[in-house]
Amino acid sequence: MKRLDASDSRLRLGLFYPNTPSIHVTSRAVADANPDPMELATHRVIAGAAERIGLDYLFLADRWAPYDRASTRAHHQDPMLAAFILGATLIGLTERIGIITTLHTTYFHPAHIARIGANLDRLSGGRWGWNVVTGLTDTEMRMFGFDGEVEHDRRYEMATEMIELVKTLWDGMRREDAWIDWQGKHYTMKGAVVGPAPVQEPFPLLVNAGASEAGQQLAARHCDYLFLTETSPAAINARMGQARKHVAACGRAEHELSLMTAARVIVRDTQDEANEVLRWITDHIDLDAARAFAAGVMSSQSIRAAFAGFTDERIVRAWGGSMDSESARFCGSPGKVAGEILSFRRETGCHGLLLTFPLWHESEIRRFGEQVVPLLAEAGAWVHPSQRDWNW
Repeated sequence: MKRLDASDSRLRLGLFYPNTPSIHVTSRAVADANPDPMELATHRVIAGAAERIGLDYLFLADRWAPYDRASTRAHHQDPMLAAFILGATLIGLTERIGIITTLHTTYFHPAHIARIGANLDRLSGGRWGWNVVTGLTDTEMRMFGFDGEVEHDRRYEMATEMIELVKTLWDGMRREDAWIDWQGKHYTMKGAVVGPAPVQEPFPLLVNAGASEAGQQLAARHCDYLFLTETSPAAINARMGQARKHVAACGRAEHELSLMTAARVIVRDTQDEANEVLRWITDHIDLDAARAFAAGVMSSQSIRAAFAGFTDERIVRAWGGSMDSESARFCGSPGKVAGEILSFRRETGCHGLLLTFPLWHESEIRRFGEQVVPLLAEAGAWVHPSQRDWNW
């Protein structure tokens, strides 16, 4: 498998993969309407459908602690299968599609990530990517023994050093007797990690969602994709403009850091049918659970910046799963959804579009593949991976 060809600006389509009953909607009704992600048979069906329609990658988010009891009652991101464990399972259920798994830098030692990542990349034949996350809520931090939330810039300082150490370890796995003596600010390590080495050279794909100054600098130095949570093209372009200045300062070419962003998708034969599904989802949002969820994620500096100017109520509804007219969403007939995606791509230069289906049955994924994807291909915005010798 090839690494990301950033000079190829055509869309890469990913699936925000369901490792929990409801990823982005705080609603027990929505969670109960979805398949059971705790069953292996479910993943055979969903991963298989994603690969058959030609999606480029599966993206697995992760967290270690529930947001609160209300979120747990709503089955919103709890229960949640560990991304790197489910990722290993998905590797065995697929043949071509990329698997991007979240691993938290604050909660793991560099040797853990180096070995986990190398194993996943080797077993997949070079299909693995690392979503670099520093950690977010104080509930997780306290669970791992930190006294509350680790200060934002310190987390990114730790993450930057960890990536540098992990890359050093990956490089060492390719050589015999590659022992290191690392004496850093946050990590000390002597020795080497057993192979195998990753397949991808020089390193597996890296993604980061930090839109803050510290996050942009990390992405500029080390990552292939910057994953932005902003919802408007103007805000996305402003963030990417800042990030690319950091890329240039690091001596990398501007196109070496690509934009990835997520969008919620509802496709039906008519706009009225799509709107009916949208209304049902919106009417069943658990606002108490959404309020707790929003309070947790809005503790992130970069996420607060992305939602600057939003009222508290709109923030709660947005994180609860509402898909209002200003949200990052595509809702309607196949032609309308395809047209909106093409317009969004033109306005933002989006390279990686991460699709979130609030209702993630196989039929939802298949409908998008059969009715929307051909229109994107016809417009020249996307081409099936098999026709471009597959890469990220």
